[in-house]
Amino acid sequence: MSKLTLDIPDALHRAVKTFSSAHGLTIRDFFIEMTERQLKESAKLKTKTKSKTQGKNKPKIMKKSKKKNPKYITEKEADKMLKPYLLRMVQRIENGEEELLSKEEFFKELRKS
Repeated sequence: MSKLTLDIPDALHRAVKTFSSAHGLTIRDFFIEMTERQLKESAKLKTKTKSKTQGKNKPKIMKKSKKKNPKYITEKEADKMLKPYLLRMVQRIENGEEELLSKEEFFKELRKS
């Protein structure tokens, strides 16, 4: 197995970490799953394009043998679920109902608890 190091924006890292932990995945598993899904979709698009031009000579795509865990959701489903929550949070912050803390302030408050 190979190792890969990625530099990604902090906000994206937090979103991936939150999403993956909420769905019982490690960040590693999340990236593997999403990469496999993207490659599979890309292969399907290429197959559809070739089949239109080549007729019956379309290549067969091997299906993933591992059964999909029903606890996984798609990225679109996650966005759909998170968007209302995030919008409500922004509204509460703008209305002064929630306090917006820096990372340092957050951990300082967390240590007090």
